Amino acid sequence: MSCLKSRHFWQVSILVTTLVCLLLAVGCTSSIPAPGFPAANASLTQTLSSLPATGNLTPPQTAAQCPQETNTSLILIRGDPFSYKGTIPSGNPSEVRVWVFGQNSSAVSTVPVQQGQAFLCNLTGEQSSVIPAGTYQILFEIPHSGTSYNLKMVSVGRQNDTYLYDSQGIRILDFGDITDNQISGPAAADAVEQAIQKTGTETVTSIYLTVKDPEIAFDPMPDYVLGDNITISGTTNLHPGEVLDLQIVEGYLHPCAKCSEIFNDSVYACCGYGVLRQVPVMPGMCGINIWSVDVDTSRHDFATERAYEVFVYGWNGSAFNASTFTLAAVQGTQAGS
Repeated sequence: MSCLKSRHFWQVSILVTTLVCLLLAVGCTSSIPAPGFPAANASLTQTLSSLPATGNLTPPQTAAQCPQETNTSLILIRGDPFSYKGTIPSGNPSEVRVWVFGQNSSAVSTVPVQQGQAFLCNLTGEQSSVIPAGTYQILFEIPHSGTSYNLKMVSVGRQNDTYLYDSQGIRILDFGDITDNQISGPAAADAVEQAIQKTGTETVTSIYLTVKDPEIAFDPMPDYVLGDNITISGTTNLHPGEVLDLQIVEGYLHPCAKCSEIFNDSVYACCGYGVLRQVPVMPGMCGINIWSVDVDTSRHDFATERAYEVFVYGWNGSAFNASTFTLAAVQGTQAGS
């Protein structure tokens, strides 16, 4: 999947520009001299077959128990694939103009209308992994026919300042105000959406895409007694079926004798890589999934009165967290015995 030129109409961050190009990877074009915005009542349907979105991976919940995604408010975990399909309500446009607004940034491109009066935006997992976390409002501007838009963008001056005008020549927005923090991305999106609605000939619809970093969390770990069969557990927004790598090592450096053999299942880091486990992610509630592993502290060279570090990695290290625990002596024995 490749993206052709993505059209920029004001100075934006490279990463947000990348987001636009990626979202429109099905067919980015730059043939329009002055891109515009979407109008109001397009009917959209979400294609979720390749999108393991957070709200769709958990057991069904009522709205009161667990707010779900809707077809206009989506959640994307960085590194997940994403697919969004929209339909054309009327007219015969050959393309749709797409605007992306972050908190203080914005960008625009176009995507072609396919057979069946549909347009499609896709992201691979590799592409979504480079999108910054945050909430983006995405507007889809649908002209009545062809590539004719009522709102016009004009770049002027040496700095190529870009402004948006309506069909009467009235300025609607200075896009430089977004990057200069004079107006927020959401406020700019609202202004543009209202202007498109007023044209009377174009339709516009919008979605909100919340991009989240992959996360792994630990449940609280108390201090244990040597010989306990302990449970190390936590939560994650990674999806059920993903496999986490868990490692347990001593929490401090100390001299140790040269090992005659490498033991990869010993907490002594100098004798290998520590206790290693692969832990599957299990379904949880509301997109907060769970993971858990049992460890027998009577094995693996555990000792008392020492701190042990637990590291958990997911998605090739894109998600990571660490915690610690200690082991007390069995009652009636000496510490360190």
